[in-house]
Amino acid sequence: MTDRTALACRVACRGTAFGGAALRSAALRSAALRSALLLSFAATLAAAATVPQFQVDGRTYGMPEAQIILAHATIHAALAPKSNAVVLAIGAAMGDVDSGRIGVVPAHLRDGHYRGAAALGHGIGYVYPHDVPEGVAPQEYLPEALAQARYYRPTAHGQEERWRQVDTRLRELRAGAPPAPR
Repeated sequence: MTDRTALACRVACRGTAFGGAALRSAALRSAALRSALLLSFAATLAAAATVPQFQVDGRTYGMPEAQIILAHATIHAALAPKSNAVVLAIGAAMGDVDSGRIGVVPAHLRDGHYRGAAALGHGIGYVYPHDVPEGVAPQEYLPEALAQARYYRPTAHGQEERWRQVDTRLRELRAGAPPAPR
């Protein structure tokens, strides 16, 4: 390992919530982890260098403080369990669009705030999710042609397992399942 690589690992791992020394030690031993950390860290900092400042939670950050925030985000992404579920979902949705399988916006979701909208059926039957228990209305949001489409299929990797549980519950509620007891 070059001195430059070792320095970059030390900089990338300094002060992280993941235990800097332990992570640095693992990074120095693992070429794959080291490469992922360095490439991701370098790409993130290169992109950030083109933006003089950015905002997080209403606070404005610039360099050098932004380097620390970006390093934490980069390391978190590099160490997170990987899944291509989102990539597959986007690919499937784009495939449907490219093949013309898009359908029309359901009438209850169309704008009903203009004269003549009701005569067209626009906005009729819409259920405002904030007015129902758990905030999920038992209604379909996709066009009829896509009613059975399922794009995002969360895996059991890392936090995505929790998203899989949420996805399952949302599908149940939209299908009319009773709200969970309180």
